[in-house]
Amino acid sequence: PVIEFFDYSVNLRTVTFVIDIIEENFKEVYYVDNDDEKETKKRLCSILKDGRCFAKKRFNTGDYSLTLHIVDQSGNEETQDADFSVY
Repeated sequence: PVIEFFDYSVNLRTVTFVIDIIEENFKEVYYVDNDDEKETKKRLCSILKDGRCFAKKRFNTGDYSLTLHIVDQSGNEETQDADFSVY
């Protein structure tokens, strides 16, 4: 997978992610909180609309360091980091 564009914005407790992806055999986008000892995978997108993953997620107050994983059907992946604070 190729990440063509990546951005996120924080509005109170809601974080909006926008990722433009070039991949014919797209599977999913998920994230892992790097401070989570269990390394729980949380899905952002399982379908692209016009090559874009657009997702809004609510977070509790705190500092976050996420790694987003963009995965294709063959298991190939690209990663992107996102660090932000929620107040």
